[in-house]
Amino acid sequence: MKTVVVNAVGDQCPIPVVKTLKAMSALTEPSVIEVLVDAGVPGRLIPVPRLISASCGMAFSAPPEARAQVEAAAAAVGNTVDCIYELEI
Repeated sequence: MKTVVVNAVGDQCPIPVVKTLKAMSALTEPSVIEVLVDAGVPGRLIPVPRLISASCGMAFSAPPEARAQVEAAAAAVGNTVDCIYELEI
């Protein structure tokens, strides 16, 4: 499977999301998209499930134990966290 690397190091939100969506729209075959960021927060961008809405269609998925770290990273760049969903599967 092809891997596409999106370099978003140093970019503030929503630029990493915009770059990721642009890379996704350019795909012509099943691929893995690796997004490089420097927030130091464990997690990844994922498509938003239909039951949860976001204007950009993407969400940041992180382990529950990283919640405080995610909120602090967002606040450090002037972003607010609209909502947090913890899913039990």
